[in-house]
Amino acid sequence: MPRGHAPSKKDTVQPAIEAAFIRAGYSVCDVHALGKDAPDLFVAKSNVTIAIECKTGSNKRMPHQVDWADDWHGEYLTGNDPLKLLEEAEFILRSWR
Repeated sequence: MPRGHAPSKKDTVQPAIEAAFIRAGYSVCDVHALGKDAPDLFVAKSNVTIAIECKTGSNKRMPHQVDWADDWHGEYLTGNDPLKLLEEAEFILRSWR
């Protein structure tokens, strides 16, 4: 398979990120198994959808993940801290209102 197209493994921090968004009232769609450079999650609240790339520890995004994000015409976040990601998502929601 070409690089970036193998099924990806779930980052160890992803369940905590999912749980934080669910507790905050977001819809959460886990798409990490899609591979093909897609992010790990899509979360939505108040008609705003945000793509999220979960990164365990200080792992950096792979070049193909950066390319995907650059081509995405929507909201996109990446990180490993559930509360920081939630705070960033809430900021995005406020900017859409």
